[in-house]
Amino acid sequence: MTVGFVIDDIANPWHASCFKAVDAEMRQRGYSLYLMSTNGRATMLQHGRADGMIMTINNEQDARTIKRLKELRIPSVLLDRDIPLEIDAVLTEHATGLRQATSYLIELGHSRIAIITAGSDIRPGRERVRGFVEAFQRSGLPVPQDLIRSQSLSVDFGFREATALLQMKERPTVIIAAGNRILVGLLRAIQQQGVSVPGDISLIGCDRSDVALLYPGPITLIDRAVEEIGRTAAQLLLERLGGQRERPAQRIAFPTHLILGGSCLPVPK
Repeated sequence: MTVGFVIDDIANPWHASCFKAVDAEMRQRGYSLYLMSTNGRATMLQHGRADGMIMTINNEQDARTIKRLKELRIPSVLLDRDIPLEIDAVLTEHATGLRQATSYLIELGHSRIAIITAGSDIRPGRERVRGFVEAFQRSGLPVPQDLIRSQSLSVDFGFREATALLQMKERPTVIIAAGNRILVGLLRAIQQQGVSVPGDISLIGCDRSDVALLYPGPITLIDRAVEEIGRTAAQLLLERLGGQRERPAQRIAFPTHLILGGSCLPVPK
């Protein structure tokens, strides 16, 4: 009566919120939930130590990870990842939220819009960049390719890329921190560079974290129903554990939407 909750970054507040929702759902059915952080490695719980798993992975293109997932003999659910295996998955429609956010900024007169996000090796990175690019294409504006920084969701990457963007001769008028850990690094860079939000630069973040709600009070956000995502993942796994092991794999996607805060201003004329 145990289930593993496998994540790649224990510091990510999204994982904590999702864990709480999954835990509440599993406990109602008598299961205990155990947390495991892989720190980006292809380590997995081994068969016999858990009845099922809910997990995210660091790289959808890593052959070792795909091989281990294919060899799993217990029911599993993927969180926000897309791999070519018959496995249940709960996804987020990242492109929709980024397209909406970017279009909103374009309407405010911004064209020098930067985005910092994950790389193309995971679905959130690919989809966020796709939504960003599509917003420019629909508006008829050229895509600012030099302002797309797509590699990692880490705090360090957010800090490094934000610092580089803020030091550009023609720096962007707005930065989209497409990842809650990226936002932490971005805010650190903003403080270090002595830049004010939204006076000197506008800002959009992702996910309703404590940092996003408190500084600079509150940030305009691309949000999603984290608790509902967690509950849905738990319910999919419980179906499998309850005997529906032979049904086709399900892929359930949750929408994202823009929540306006106080961190964006029109471009000065």
